[in-house]
Amino acid sequence: MKMKHLVAAAMATLCLVSNGVNASADTFSPYLGYEINDYDESVAAPISHTISGSYTGDKMGLNTPLLNPQDMCFINGQLYILDSGNGRILVTTPEFEKTEIIENFTDKDGNEFSIVDAKGITVDKNGSIFIADTVGCRILKYSDGHISMVIERPDDALINSDTPFNVSKLLTDTDGRLYALVESVNMGAFVFDKNGVFQSFYGSNNIVQTAEVIANYIRKQFLTAEQREGMMSITPVAFTGFDIDENGFIYTVTADGSEDAKSGVVRWLNYKGSDILDLDELSFGDVEKDGAYWSESLHTQFSDVDVDPEGYINLIDTGRGKVFQYTIDGKLTSVFGGYGNQQGTFSVPAAVESIGEDVYILDSEKAAVFVFSPTMYGSKLREAIEKTEENSPEAMKLWQELLALNTNSTYPYYGIATVHDANGEYKEAMEYFKLAGAHTEYSKAFREYRKTAVRENLLWILLGAGAVRAAVTVTLKLLSKRFIAVNGTAFSPMESKYTFPLYTMRHPVDGFEQLKGRNIHSYIYIALLVIIWFVIKSWEFFGMGYPFNYNRAQDYNFLITFISTIGFFVFFVVANWAVCTLFSGKGTLREIATVTAYSLLPMHICSCIRILLSNVLTQEESAFLGVILFIGIAWTVIELFAGLYAIHQYSVGGTIGSIFATLIGMFVICFLIVMFYSLIQQTVGFAQSLLEELSMR
Repeated sequence: MKMKHLVAAAMATLCLVSNGVNASADTFSPYLGYEINDYDESVAAPISHTISGSYTGDKMGLNTPLLNPQDMCFINGQLYILDSGNGRILVTTPEFEKTEIIENFTDKDGNEFSIVDAKGITVDKNGSIFIADTVGCRILKYSDGHISMVIERPDDALINSDTPFNVSKLLTDTDGRLYALVESVNMGAFVFDKNGVFQSFYGSNNIVQTAEVIANYIRKQFLTAEQREGMMSITPVAFTGFDIDENGFIYTVTADGSEDAKSGVVRWLNYKGSDILDLDELSFGDVEKDGAYWSESLHTQFSDVDVDPEGYINLIDTGRGKVFQYTIDGKLTSVFGGYGNQQGTFSVPAAVESIGEDVYILDSEKAAVFVFSPTMYGSKLREAIEKTEENSPEAMKLWQELLALNTNSTYPYYGIATVHDANGEYKEAMEYFKLAGAHTEYSKAFREYRKTAVRENLLWILLGAGAVRAAVTVTLKLLSKRFIAVNGTAFSPMESKYTFPLYTMRHPVDGFEQLKGRNIHSYIYIALLVIIWFVIKSWEFFGMGYPFNYNRAQDYNFLITFISTIGFFVFFVVANWAVCTLFSGKGTLREIATVTAYSLLPMHICSCIRILLSNVLTQEESAFLGVILFIGIAWTVIELFAGLYAIHQYSVGGTIGSIFATLIGMFVICFLIVMFYSLIQQTVGFAQSLLEELSMR
């Protein structure tokens, strides 16, 4: 077990004990409590759900124990359990006090039906039971004490196909429509009307347009019909589970482990079957990739989903045997369970249902229903979220209490910030949004704070803007005069050694051609401009405005910054000198270094402006930063191209070719350095082994 997991377990236990939660044998949980921060990393947290009861057939008062139960459904105050191995249905209260057994399935004519190995069950608002008879490839409706309807394979929906109708999951909506998932069909859910007539498919998963999918499409355009048929087809991934909330929205999950299908996808579908979740912003399951225990077999694989009356989403992950609970906004509030033999762990979690705040998990192999209830921490977190949504004055107190319980969590900071934001306290909201890692919300609060600041200081801002404009105007006029040649000379004052970098920004070709006949380069300027590049890159890492800066101080890498600036400069200069020496370039190593360093100046200026502006702009205004960055890079590239063209005296095409050859040369240099480093390592290793061998003789 990793050290961070040991720490997480210790902290979770301390939090539980310190807040009056009895950590005795009946409430102890054999799994760790954690949350996911805004960098997709797990951080220690108190356990928010713990097992409060486990119910086998014996505890339910059954003479015949449960055998391979597959599904359950809660409606009208009753819990329906599909005891698939015994071919029966159990109807009980949430406390498992009263149990009714339905095990004789016949129609009006006395024909018998078996539901052994059925996988799905649902109950409509009228109490009619629908059974997914997987083996029989049909759907059975049980009402008024008998099988009242049989829905078989809709041939008109599966034309020119012998695909079996092996139904696995069912649900009904408030209008009486029946939705069915079929294991062998990936076109979405089958939708049937009240009379069992097929209507349409609903909510098929989309194929993600990856590079492989696009390449296969292009390749198919050049193949014969026989070759196209022989290629592997890429199809949408089938749903593995679904549920419907009180507003009629349907939630679906998939369990495919391939990256192309985005494994573990959770979808929230409207009446048209369109997904209204923003998958670019949300992630579900254990998103942290931990090399110590993560492997292909541990991909997140959701098998079932449940939505409780308050909109909380419960997901079963069969990849790790855990249950994840999220808010309607996709914020993780609880993780519990896991594979094992201890109380509170699973063997084969098959179905999830929620009754109030309790979460019921059906384990088909252990043949039991496990009931998980929120701990004091879990209940308080849920209450704080709900009070915040209601704009209740109690929300602030609850979030502060949660912060005292768990300073690792971003939720209290986010909650406190939300309360401040709702009260118009934008400066305080910005502070807590920053602690919560909420860049978008910080940007919105900053926008409102900026409005207030501008309104209160409008006069000073106008005076400052006028002063800056006047200073810029005067500076430009003075500089423009210095670009004019002095009487009796061929050069302007800006063409001196110490102002030459500014001159080349405006006249790159004319300026860099002077390197051939005039000694106006400066090694100090070359070194200074390259060092400034390193400094600006470091400043950009730390100094960009928070709405645009997702970096952490501990992630700063001096070596990477050094290689990407100073190292890049050295590699480019050396590679260009080597290439142009081979291809009769006229530029010397000194001239190449001068051109490359001086060409960085426009990018430096624009980078500084961009960093400064990022601290007064919001995310909605990010286009300005993009334009400034583009101008800086484009200006530098143009100046570099003009400078190389001038000193090497190539044609335009030759200059372009030399630049591409330079980039290839940089790659070769890097490759040789890596190979040399590897050779040195092997030599040192061999020498150490040889010395150890000699010392043992």
